Parts: sequence; structure tokens; C-alpha cells
Amino acid sequence: MNLTATQGLDLDSFRDEGTEKKESETSFATAERGALDRVVDRERTARKIMADLDDLPSLPNVISEVMRMANDPATNASDFDTIVRNDQALAAKVLRLVNSSFFALPNPVNNISQAIVILGFRTLKSVVLAASTSRLLDGPLSIYGLEPGGLWKHSICAASAARLIARKAGFSPEEEEELFVAGLLHDVGKIILIRHISGMETIFRDALVHSGGDPVPAEEELFGISHPEVGRLMASRWNLSPELGGLIGGHHERSNSMDDRHLAVVRMADTCCNLIGIGRTGRPAEAFDMTAAFSEVAAPLDLVDAEAEILADLDEVLADLGEIIHSVAS
Repeated sequence: MNLTATQGLDLDSFRDEGTEKKESETSFATAERGALDRVVDRERTARKIMADLDDLPSLPNVISEVMRMANDPATNASDFDTIVRNDQALAAKVLRLVNSSFFALPNPVNNISQAIVILGFRTLKSVVLAASTSRLLDGPLSIYGLEPGGLWKHSICAASAARLIARKAGFSPEEEEELFVAGLLHDVGKIILIRHISGMETIFRDALVHSGGDPVPAEEELFGISHPEVGRLMASRWNLSPELGGLIGGHHERSNSMDDRHLAVVRMADTCCNLIGIGRTGRPAEAFDMTAAFSEVAAPLDLVDAEAEILADLDEVLADLGEIIHSVAS
């Protein structure tokens, strides 16, 4: 008896449907395994990143000592002079920065003692940090859209912008210098994450495209942690102040209700330097509206209408940035 003919059954169709079902189940299982593998890889990478942080070298002694002394009311100019002079290479870099357009001093400064008297303890702390971090922040980060040495260029730009913005917003000189340091170190977490992007460049680049050029969602997707949070943890392990760690860890937050004016300064400084393109291999991603971002971060500081003025002033301050970076980073 021909069952197919007499009962209207299409066994070939059943076979096709069965095959499609199996293929669908296989495809689903493959996708599920792929998703699980990504979770496992992310957890494994996150553990490696935390291990890197556990093995993080301490800040150079001279930096730790300068920061401690800057906050000690018993410190005098001769104490600073002694500690900086003990590192001749650092002393030379400090003098190059002091005599740059960043400070626009009317007369050249020829020695550390004179620099301390003119700039003060807190400003000297900022200069020492800027000079000392030139190598720390000098790694290759092209995947982040940065040219060779671009992270330090961007960081010194953000530091200078933070000081300038703080001054325009009416902050005290002490706050200006603290914000200079926050601008300088805001992206320090990238030097840890970049070690784990090797071999994942295509995946990371795709994640960046998907996030509209914002690295934080891309980092969180791949690593389960972002560079601001890694930077905050680094600051903690270096025994930097919780306030500084908070500024580093929060500089990508996009809350409209943000009422932390210090954090607003760091975010605006970062935005300004992205607008200018210092240290970048090209202009910011078109998907990221930098002008709108500027207006957002400027609101807590009542500087929404000051974009053109701030960028013009910053352009002037950074006019000789290339020469400064060459001399300080060498």
C-alpha cells in the first residue's frame, strides 16, 4: 500500500521539516554556546585585569613624596627643592613645563627654587605629576583612536583645560590644581585595558561602532569593566585621595541631574580636548555629537554659552603643545 498516495502524506516534506528543526536547534545551541563563551571570556578577562591591578607598581617615590608634602602645612620651599633636585631628569622636565605657554610667565624660570616661589606648592605638584606621567601615559592606543603618545597629549590637554575651566567657573586656586591632576589622570585606566585588547581589535572596534564611538559600553561588553572604573581602582591602589578617584571614575557619567561641579569640570575638559582633537588620529566619531555633549557638561557650571571662548583660550594655551610634548616625553 502506498501510504503517501492514499493518505495524502508527504514524507519528503516531513524529512525537510525535521532537518530544518534540527538545523534550527543546532543554530540556537551554537548561538547559546557562543553567548556563554563570551560570558566566560569576559569573566576570565576581568579576573586578569584585577590581577594586573593587584600587581600595579607603586607611584614613583618622588611623586608620592611631592603629593604628601604639598598637603603638609609644615612643608617649605627648601623641602620641595631638595626632593625635585634629587631627580635631575625630572627637574629638567619640570623647568621645561614651567617655562611653557601653560603658565605664560613673564620671565624665564631658571631653577626649581624659583619655580616653587612663583608657582606655589600646589601648582608644582601638578607640574611634577605632568612631567612624571609622560612615560606612564605614552603607550600605543591606536584602537582608541589615539596617535603614538596620544594619551599623554590628550591628558595634558585635559589637565590644562580643567584648570582653565575651573578658573572661569570661579573655583579656588587649590581646586584648580586638584582638577588639573584629575584631568591629567582621567584616562589612566586605558593603560591597563589596552593589554587585554590585543587579539580582540576587530571585536572591540565593532563594539565601538555599536556604541556610537563611546568606549565605556564597548569596554563593559568585552571586559565587564570600563577604563574610568579601572582608573578609580588604580587611584585607590596608589593611595590617591577618594575625591580624585571619584573624578577619574565618574568622568564618563552622563546624568542630567549631576550636581558635582568638580566632576563637571573634568567632563567638560575631556569634551573640549575631544573637540580640538589633541592626540587623536582623526576627528571624533560622527555619531558622537561633541557640541551637544559640551552643552550637557557645561550646564552645572553655568558655562553653556562659553564654548567658543573656552576653546579659543585653550587653543592659545596649547599653541606650542607639540614642542612641549617632544621635550618632556623624551
